[in-house]
Amino acid sequence: ELLPGYVSAWEAEVIATSQTRIGQAVAEYEAGAIGLDDLLARVDGVFDPERAELMATTETTRLYDVIGQVINDNAGVEMVRYLTVRDPWVCPICSPMDNEVFTLDDAPHPPEDTHPNCRCFLAPEVPEAVSREPVAA
Repeated sequence: ELLPGYVSAWEAEVIATSQTRIGQAVAEYEAGAIGLDDLLARVDGVFDPERAELMATTETTRLYDVIGQVINDNAGVEMVRYLTVRDPWVCPICSPMDNEVFTLDDAPHPPEDTHPNCRCFLAPEVPEAVSREPVAA
C-alpha cells in the first residue's frame, strides 16, 4: 500500500518539475528573452544524463529509506545506525554522521534530511544480547 503511493507521488513530482522547467524556458523564448538555440538547450537540459543519474541515486536512496522505515516499525526497532558507503565521494554533510546511532524518531532520513544524490542508509541497531541468541529451528 505504501509503495504504490510513493511511486505515484514521485512520478507526479518528476512530471511537475519537468513541466515547470520547460514552461519557464518556453515563456522566456516567447517573451524574446532567449533565442531558439537557448530554448532547445534548456529543454534538452531537462532530460540530460546528469539529471537522470541524480534522480536515480536520490530516489533509490529515498525508496530504500521508506522500505527500511516500514520494516523497522514492524520489527519494533528503536535504534538505527547511520551508515555512509565509505568511499571517496562521501560528502561533508554525511561523513560526520557515519556510524552514529540514533533513536528511530531522531534519525536523519536520507535523502530527505540530507541532500540530493545521497547514498547513505539507516541500519537497525540490535542490542548485542538479542543479536547473539540462537535462532530456533
